[in-house]
Amino acid sequence: MYLPTIRIILQKKKKKKKKPPVDDGSSTGNNAGVWKMDYVQQSNIDFKDDDLQEMLTSLSEALSTLGNNSNGDAVQPPGELQKLACHPSAGPLLTVLLRVLTYSAVSVKTKITAGGKEGNEETNRCDRRLGITQTEPYFTINSDAEKLAKHLLCWDSSVENSIDQPYARDIIYGLSGEPRGSHLLETLFRTCHDDMYESLYKCGGFDNGEAMTEYVQHDVSNFVVQALLASVRNKDQANVLINSLEHVICSGYVMGRKNRRCGVLWRVAEMCAKYNAGQEILLKYIRMGYAALLQTEGEEGEGDENKKQRHKKKNMVDIEECIPKLLHIRPPQKDGDRIQLDVAGARAVYQLLHFAPSLCGDVLTGITEKLGSDNLEWIANDGIGSRCILDAILDNPKSKEAPFSNAIQQLFRKLNGRLVSLSVERVGHHTVKKLFRSLQSLDDKAELSDELASGMNRLSGNAMGRSVMDACFVREYCEGEKAWTDAVNKQAREEEWLKDIVGKGEGVESSNDNLGNKKRKRKRKKTQSEPEKKSGDNNDGDSDNYAIDDGNGDEDKKSSAVESIMDAISIPDDTKGKEEKKRKRKRKRKADE
Repeated sequence: MYLPTIRIILQKKKKKKKKPPVDDGSSTGNNAGVWKMDYVQQSNIDFKDDDLQEMLTSLSEALSTLGNNSNGDAVQPPGELQKLACHPSAGPLLTVLLRVLTYSAVSVKTKITAGGKEGNEETNRCDRRLGITQTEPYFTINSDAEKLAKHLLCWDSSVENSIDQPYARDIIYGLSGEPRGSHLLETLFRTCHDDMYESLYKCGGFDNGEAMTEYVQHDVSNFVVQALLASVRNKDQANVLINSLEHVICSGYVMGRKNRRCGVLWRVAEMCAKYNAGQEILLKYIRMGYAALLQTEGEEGEGDENKKQRHKKKNMVDIEECIPKLLHIRPPQKDGDRIQLDVAGARAVYQLLHFAPSLCGDVLTGITEKLGSDNLEWIANDGIGSRCILDAILDNPKSKEAPFSNAIQQLFRKLNGRLVSLSVERVGHHTVKKLFRSLQSLDDKAELSDELASGMNRLSGNAMGRSVMDACFVREYCEGEKAWTDAVNKQAREEEWLKDIVGKGEGVESSNDNLGNKKRKRKRKKTQSEPEKKSGDNNDGDSDNYAIDDGNGDEDKKSSAVESIMDAISIPDDTKGKEEKKRKRKRKRKADE
């Protein structure tokens, strides 16, 4: 029965006839379909090329002539260029051209080639999970990029007040609601200089509450609002924009699940945390917005008396009750699956935790008390959840002060009995390490190490568990209390010493750089002679001092300084070497027994 099929399988395959070799272009036979490929090296755009600069300038001038009369430079009504901005192919091309013209400016080229960044490191840090993008360079006044932007918007430079622009207001309104044109407008907000940015958002009516509400409610233009909020330049602009968003937040429209506009709330919280503006006002708006949502949801199916009582009872909701609603945690369906949460809401909570410490108490209470132990364990095993919520508490610059220190202790109490299972997870073991480092009292750290010591067999089974054992000094804890306390105290001294020397401690990157420089100079006087005595090489000592001396230098210099310091730390004394040898002998004896 199966014999024919077996015969078919066992039959030898017929060999295909090879095609005759193709000559190098000399033969004229049947060589259809034969391709000859020449591999070319990857050619990236070089902004230093003068020919490229001339080509970009001529292209921008050619585009700027679309829709304008040849008689003069008078601003003409919208025409062909504005239609191209909304075209599926021409719109992205114009967006790329605007960005290339911005990067090809002379001032930007020097900063890019020198490896410099605009602003400080705190504003330029980018994180994919947190949704923080790197700040792009701004084009300058009278540059080719500015000329192209003004022609795209039909901008009249002779009009002083941006509100009185004849065509730009309608063009901004039209581009913000179009899928391709909105991308061009977002790029313009991110790359324009400060004066033009303020003129653009005033001309578009983004400082008006009614117009802002219409922008947010639209399915496309709400992303333009998010780009506008992410590219605010100063504190005054932040205050203006948060006032224009009052109705949208207080009515609960931004927080509603069906509306899907929580990204706007996230960007507003990011703006307030970045410029320290309107933080109390935003928390008040969030409380009023959730109270409005509760009223609208509770009114369905209730009588008139219940409606009146509800209106009288709650005009605001406590902020700790708003945190679980912002996160919107849904448990995993199977064992080993990840939880589902609102990404924009989690990022908004991250920004709320970076408000002034006096305003973070209720937010921390909403995390530590309103969320159960199961929810916290799920969050610790989730990439976005742990990065936005737990890391915002454990890695916060104010983690050693109230109310963060109290919240860290409450987190530890809620995660008791779950630390071993978290230590063997790919994401969760980072939370255990940071929790051990953030605990202040030795008793709490000893309790954490004791719980991990009870699961040493499970921890030693994978790399994550072994790294937790090293970070939390579990082996030293099993050896004795003295060995464990010595290891913990040594780690604390090394961290403080590194912070003082390298300058990565709190307040060094702030505006008060003079105090940080004074501290670093004092430490340098003590450490300049140490590398010369130990290594005997003057060049290494000079290079280390140069890397430390440059407070605003590159990260490579700081990393080289850290490596040299760690090398100096790793030189053991005679007494420490003897103790380590004794420990190794004891371990070998136990293993033999």
